[in-house]
Amino acid sequence: MTSPLKRKHELSVMNVFISRLKKAAEGKGKRFIGVPLDGQDAWLGADCFMTEGSRFAIAEFKYEESDIRSEKKKRRRLAMCKALRGDMTRLSEHLACHLIAWSIPDEKRTIVLNGYAHEVCNAQIWGEQNGLDDKAYPDPRYEDQLFIDEFLSGNMGLTFEDFEAYISWLSDFEDSGTGSIELLIENPNEDAIGALEFTSLGKLKVWMDNNPPRPTPPRSSSSSGPSFGP
Repeated sequence: MTSPLKRKHELSVMNVFISRLKKAAEGKGKRFIGVPLDGQDAWLGADCFMTEGSRFAIAEFKYEESDIRSEKKKRRRLAMCKALRGDMTRLSEHLACHLIAWSIPDEKRTIVLNGYAHEVCNAQIWGEQNGLDDKAYPDPRYEDQLFIDEFLSGNMGLTFEDFEAYISWLSDFEDSGTGSIELLIENPNEDAIGALEFTSLGKLKVWMDNNPPRPTPPRSSSSSGPSFGP
């Protein structure tokens, strides 16, 4: 199905996905943080950071699948792909926490995710001269709802310690990489407009551990709407 939209809506795809994930987390009594990485995407290779407190991940977002090819403009990603090729332990960690996502223009536009390397680290993107696999690995692709369920169940993403180590590893491919992530998030404990600043992942983790989500108040058995019963 061809989309009637004429422009790229990469940011909107990210916002839709993060909104769905946040609602699902709140339904399970969890606090979800999903925020853009702003200019840090250059060395992280991802647009968005996400966590529900115990699992951590980053994701690059594209509007549609054909836009994945634009990653070949980012030479740092080629260095990462080559390094992953010879390190199966790091590759396993990468596939669990470093994702790429895009939308499919069917009747109700859906979002699909896969490990970044499974879609980008191949000869179709970078050419045959780099010694990468011939083509993408589509088999482990997740539709958005399946990924959300797996992430909130602890089956995707990395623990804090492993994720922090992975981010430090990513910084090796960037001269100005700091090895840590800065985050600016909405303060979920305030009704008024407010923001919290974190200069490292560790500080965010401490804050989340010390600020668990408030219990959801039970629904009232009474209803103010019309009654259709006897």
